[in-house]
Amino acid sequence: MDFSLSEEQELLQETVRQFAANECPPPKVREVFDGDSGSDPTLWKGLSEMGIAGLMIPERFGGAGLELLEAALVAEELGRAAVPVPFLGHTLASLALVEGGSAAQQERWLPSLASGALLGTIALGEPAGLTAPEQWQTRDDGGLQGTKRLVPSGPDAGLLVVGLEGGRLAVVEGDATGLSWAPAEILDRGRRAWTLELSAAPAEPLADGSGTRLR
Repeated sequence: MDFSLSEEQELLQETVRQFAANECPPPKVREVFDGDSGSDPTLWKGLSEMGIAGLMIPERFGGAGLELLEAALVAEELGRAAVPVPFLGHTLASLALVEGGSAAQQERWLPSLASGALLGTIALGEPAGLTAPEQWQTRDDGGLQGTKRLVPSGPDAGLLVVGLEGGRLAVVEGDATGLSWAPAEILDRGRRAWTLELSAAPAEPLADGSGTRLR
């Protein structure tokens, strides 16, 4: 059995590697690390134009329709050069909609996520180190109530996939009411995160939001 990469996968890896070398040299990384955002919109725009924002989104929604291996290859190259972009949170939020969204939810959000016009992220972890789906305590009582920790992209995200009690998932738009953000104290200055307080925040459950894909 051949486990080597295909020519297309090697080309993808090399393309991202060259982008990182050309557009994100060490001085650029240090500049972002010393700033407040932890990411660079120009770099993310360039990667989105290459199709990276829609890497795992089906082609019918404007994405590349690739698989987890290709996402891992891209993540490896971005990590190698410490490229400060919101790839992980955005990709996982997109995948949640691909796997668990209704047809209407997918039509509404996936094209904008694929183009990079909409930035997605995930809000899963909770205080006291509660990270597994069966541990989530955020409730939906006619609006979300709870606290989420280490949320990538924070208030920059336009769409959040939030983990709820029972291992369910729901989508919250970034400009919704009931969202309160505070920067989280973490060591990695290139991967900023936030604490999110949800207070009667309007949400839309994913059509298949059981969370089984995250277990």
